[in-house]
Amino acid sequence: GSVNLTGNSIDSNRELGVILDGGEAVAQLNAQLEADLTAGVDTNPFLLPPLEGTFEATRMGEYLGRIGSFEGVISSVEQRSAVSFLKFGAGSDAPRAVVFPRAYEVFAQPFPQVYEGKRVRVQGRVQLYDDYFEIILNTADQIQILP
Repeated sequence: GSVNLTGNSIDSNRELGVILDGGEAVAQLNAQLEADLTAGVDTNPFLLPPLEGTFEATRMGEYLGRIGSFEGVISSVEQRSAVSFLKFGAGSDAPRAVVFPRAYEVFAQPFPQVYEGKRVRVQGRVQLYDDYFEIILNTADQIQILP
């Protein structure tokens, strides 16, 4: 790293640094970090378990960061060169399922139009991107057309 004590760094970026004169403190810190790394676990203890049940897609925002199942009608689809959106409702902030081009071929065809106007169930982790909630779909089993 580097030492950046400029006014912009301190006031705007809120960067914090520690300058240590003695090598003993650094060695002690390094030893503790190595011990913590060695004793580490393979899973994240802070992740919450998947949600039980199925929720309306309009409620995605209540479950940010959680893995769950959500149902709703795809009111519109939008396909751009870099991404496709399957929107649950009108407006730019409507919750949506998102699919990137590398995965298009694994979904029902013609993609994404086959989902428009259909009631679907999507499964995945709810994320916030810009001003809307989304679930990124990578595999066909993450979305089902419902009767």
